Amino acid sequence: MNKIPDTLILIGSGSSVKEGISKGLWDKIQNKFTLGLNFSFNHFNSTALGFVDHNFYEENKEKLDKLPLVLGAEHRKLNNTSENVIKLPRSSKYCRDGVRQGFYKTSLSGLYFLSFAIWLLDVGTIYMIGMDFGAPIAIDFPKRKVEVDTDVHGKVITHYYQEEGKIKSRGFGKLNFYNSRRMKDFYKVYENEKKVKIYNVSKISKIDVFEKITYDEFFSKLDNVNYNQDEIRENIRNKLSI
Repeated sequence: MNKIPDTLILIGSGSSVKEGISKGLWDKIQNKFTLGLNFSFNHFNSTALGFVDHNFYEENKEKLDKLPLVLGAEHRKLNNTSENVIKLPRSSKYCRDGVRQGFYKTSLSGLYFLSFAIWLLDVGTIYMIGMDFGAPIAIDFPKRKVEVDTDVHGKVITHYYQEEGKIKSRGFGKLNFYNSRRMKDFYKVYENEKKVKIYNVSKISKIDVFEKITYDEFFSKLDNVNYNQDEIRENIRNKLSI
């Protein structure tokens, strides 16, 4: 296959990923076209890994250097990157031609790499998993809220790997950040997207711009093709070099 597949799975860190894992998520998306974000690399080897926080790269550089392709939002403090890292332009305004105008918007890695994914595919389908926008897994019923779970530090569990105790993240349990009306409005720039169909595989997600589907629905939509990961990576590099 000599082109980038038209279906991409964007892997976030929301606690709803636990449900997917319980249903065999990692096996079902093996050899698909995937873009993992941040600490997802500890659990799944994506086609490429993306990050927006330069501190994340610096603190995990030894592990990230072993990955085949890493995409990072450019930053004046993002220095001494290895050959497997490609720095991407950034912008505070959304433009579909992000490679020339900058990708939108580094406030959240999912927000930023959704912009990148749309540019990369141009036409196709994106499945967002773990994009809960701060919604805890315990809030699983539209008409009633139950007591949320907390980790050993008393923080609300917002990330699927939070309870492992192996990862320290500044984003754990920061509900005030996600509850900001301004933050939620950032996703509205995608409301008029017509060429790429975007599904949010998280019924509990507080992002309402995209059609929400269950993991069972997501799995039923996946094709049976196993993609050559190295070939996709090379095609991504080629497209970014234009």
